[in-house]
Amino acid sequence: MAAKRQWKAWPKRLGQEINGASGAVTLGGTIVTAVSVTTLTGVAAIATGGVGILIAGAAAGRAVWKSIPPKLLGPEELVGKRLRLDELENVNPPLLRLCVVGPSETGKTTLVNIIRAQAPPDHRTQGVHAYVIPLQTNPLRFIAVLDGAGQMYADQFTVAAPAHFLCAMLDHNRSHTEDAIDPGRISAHTRFLEQLRGYLSNERNEPVPRVHILLNKRDLWENAPEQEQAQLKSQISAEVEAWRNSNLAGDVTHMEHSNLDDADVAEFLRLVEAFILERNG
Repeated sequence: MAAKRQWKAWPKRLGQEINGASGAVTLGGTIVTAVSVTTLTGVAAIATGGVGILIAGAAAGRAVWKSIPPKLLGPEELVGKRLRLDELENVNPPLLRLCVVGPSETGKTTLVNIIRAQAPPDHRTQGVHAYVIPLQTNPLRFIAVLDGAGQMYADQFTVAAPAHFLCAMLDHNRSHTEDAIDPGRISAHTRFLEQLRGYLSNERNEPVPRVHILLNKRDLWENAPEQEQAQLKSQISAEVEAWRNSNLAGDVTHMEHSNLDDADVAEFLRLVEAFILERNG
């Protein structure tokens, strides 16, 4: 049985490959042209012209071959694999995309690895990538989880652009051990989210179906003085309202959370699963 492929994408892919091969095609054409305007005759002219035709023909043939869309894969075939974002285009049926963004050290990749049932990373995320994850739903559903380097806003914005469920992960302090609420850290979150909204307003033609603000490290900041906690929660509420008033989100929710609390992680997953079932029916 022939493999399923996205043949509708072939014309676009062919155009891109031909553009990429244009240098070799041009070289071949130049050789053929050179033969016609030089004094080469006989066998020499035929041989040189033939080389040019072969170069141009080989480049064009290679472009056609490379443009053939890759075969479509079922999501179950990709579980446990680290994928490029463009590889998600080859998944059938298409997957909804959960994107986890936020400044470095907020706990994004830790959450992603908990969801994947993997050990926490011992290094920072580099670049952008995706994972296919099965959810505990009936019927069984899959979701693509997108992650990007927290220290690179460009990577964060890249994974946010195609999201269906956009989780913005915030915290009170860059530290993973300190209780104190750092006003500078909160200001950094505000700037990050402002830039993210600006990027999405330019890159998306429709609202993100769900934006979820996740205030992480609850196990730490809940030990801060009550007045500081109240100020932190007030600032998070202001961010929620900013998203609701931006016309960039279909629905906006928020949650106080700790990656170290199994109940918090389970509650977040229930929220994601309910979203998937609602969207997929």
